[in-house]
Amino acid sequence: MKMEDISGIRRQQRNKRIILSGAFPDGDEIYEASLLKALVVYSREIIKNGYTLVFGAHPTFQKLIFDIGSLYASDIKYSIEMHMDKAYINQYDIEDLQEKCTLVLADGLQEMRENMICRDKGEILICMGGKVKPDKSQQGVDIEMDFAKKANIPVALVGTVGGRSSEYAFEKLTEGDWSDLNPWEKSLNEALFYNMNHRLMIKKLLNNIELF
Repeated sequence: MKMEDISGIRRQQRNKRIILSGAFPDGDEIYEASLLKALVVYSREIIKNGYTLVFGAHPTFQKLIFDIGSLYASDIKYSIEMHMDKAYINQYDIEDLQEKCTLVLADGLQEMRENMICRDKGEILICMGGKVKPDKSQQGVDIEMDFAKKANIPVALVGTVGGRSSEYAFEKLTEGDWSDLNPWEKSLNEALFYNMNHRLMIKKLLNNIELF
């Protein structure tokens, strides 16, 4: 049963896409529980508040997000937009996936990322975790942030969950300048780096979306 069936209140549709980028960093198991907790809280608040949650088809995250959608979404295909490289299509029941989200297929990972971030207007790209690689040009967080910058989409770095998002956030914290990522106050960006209250932080981000 959906939460709105209990409350009797149907959720509004804001027609705004929020892109959630996340992956477990290699060799950083200590952050796994923290990243999953953040993912659950961010996903729940995005869907509950009537936004479309957009993400790449990370196998670990799919079930969590679909379960949240089944509880909180008025229209599951509106609330969840999942992008997938066609190379992985044989690993899934496509009809089942299409019942749980709006599925967008791409020819390759690069096209998937471009579709996810640039094809339709997005309000924000939220990065959490991500693999750290010797060649920064091969890091998913960096690639997706570059797409976001080209599409003029503000970027939020969740710095409390390890991986490339934490590393990148620390670099920006050290520089003391976040202006190339988003137009928000320094205090908000620094709070995203330090604050473990994920519900508070996603609410602050959603409030900023409505202000700009």
